[in-house]
Parts: sequence; structure tokens; C-alpha cells
Amino acid sequence: MRTGKQSLGLWPDGAANPIGTCVQNVAPNVPMLICELDSYPLPVVFPTGLLPLSLSLSLSLSLSLSLFVLIHNAYRTITS
Repeated sequence: MRTGKQSLGLWPDGAANPIGTCVQNVAPNVPMLICELDSYPLPVVFPTGLLPLSLSLSLSLSLSLSLFVLIHNAYRTITS
């Protein structure tokens, strides 16, 4: 996952390939798309594997409770 300032060389005359690998054009004198993504003090990584059971249960319980509160509040609003 990328963070910070990114410069991407574009392919102005090439055909789009939506199922191909997304790579930038490294040729000289090509248009550049420069964007700045959020930066964080620690590396951002894509999680792999499964969550530990205790964390998984905790997240499941938290989401269930949040959904219950949301439905309960919506019901109270409708019935009052």
C-alpha cells in the first residue's frame, strides 16, 4: 500500500487494458499525475491471514452491538 506523494507517468497514446498490470510509463517527457496520499507514522500494511479468535469475537460482538443500537434508535424514532 502506498502513502505520501506519488508521481505516476501516464500513457497518453496507449490503449487501455483494464485487466492488465497497472504500471506507470517510465519514458521521458510523458504527462505526470501527481497525487498525495495520506501519510501515517507507522507503515500501513494489508492484513494477511486470519484474526486471532479473541479479536475476531470482540469485533463481531462490537459490530453486533452497534447494529442493535442503530436499529433500536431507528425504531424509537419511528414509534415516537
